[in-house]
Amino acid sequence: MSTNTETAIAETPAQAAADDLRAAAGVAGEGVTSAASKLKVAASEKAHQAKAYATEKAGKAKEFASEKAAVAKDFATEKAAIAKEKAAAGWDVSCTKAKDLHTHSEEYVRANPTKAILGAFGIGVVIGLIVRGK
Repeated sequence: MSTNTETAIAETPAQAAADDLRAAAGVAGEGVTSAASKLKVAASEKAHQAKAYATEKAGKAKEFASEKAAVAKDFATEKAAIAKEKAAAGWDVSCTKAKDLHTHSEEYVRANPTKAILGAFGIGVVIGLIVRGK
């Protein structure tokens, strides 16, 4: 009895409370482990659900972007074809005008050879003075 009495006397109320908490934690520890396992499973399920949701949304975003890219490509192709047609038409007009100018120039030179030679000589002299002056 003296050992139990000494132990009981030596034990402070704080130590007794700590012992009681440890004993309760030991009993409750099994429940805590079970709850932690359930939380772990729930968290894992939520993570899988979030991953599936994100994958689905990423797939939809990719599909949407692909559709918009196809529309943009079609639009750009159409505009490029229009620009090509306009450039071809402009080139044809320019070629026609150049041929007409060449024909008229030949006719003028044949009709007025003296004027053409003197005009070319005068232009040559002016260009020579400009080049020499610099």
